[in-house]
Amino acid sequence: DRKGKRSMKIVAIAGSNHKDSRTNRLLNMWLHLVSELDHSIQYEVFCLRDFEIKLCEGCESCFYNGICALDKWDDMSFLREKMKQSDVIVFSSPVYLLNMSGILKNFIDRMAFYTHTLSLSGKLGLTLTTALSGGEAIVSEMLKRLQIYIGGKNVNNLIFNATEDDALA
Repeated sequence: DRKGKRSMKIVAIAGSNHKDSRTNRLLNMWLHLVSELDHSIQYEVFCLRDFEIKLCEGCESCFYNGICALDKWDDMSFLREKMKQSDVIVFSSPVYLLNMSGILKNFIDRMAFYTHTLSLSGKLGLTLTTALSGGEAIVSEMLKRLQIYIGGKNVNNLIFNATEDDALA
């Protein structure tokens, strides 16, 4: 808190399974640049591949009880809490067969009840989608809609297509 300015917290959910993926490199580069432009911005990146996230069982316990029955067995409650504590949520994903990565899709499935509770209402949202050969518009739009469905306000969607933007190829 410098000169009365409140710090802004960004939580980025990295949906790539590959440690040194183009998606992760772009996400970290962008967040670093943003924090250099405004030193009051703090960010954390959570690579989903580093967390235990059980597959959604479709039991609907979250809809009836407001909590996921699987939370006691994995790391989802930690990630949800981090998002609740943030001002901005970033979802990033490479395109896998015209869709978001499976690890990110599973994460989103486990957040399904937020579409009813709107626990992330008022959070700003950004997305980053990377592709090698297409599908980026589909995934970008899907991630944007998911942010809105969980109560967030999507403000921008960054797209990197390696066939057109080959700086990080």
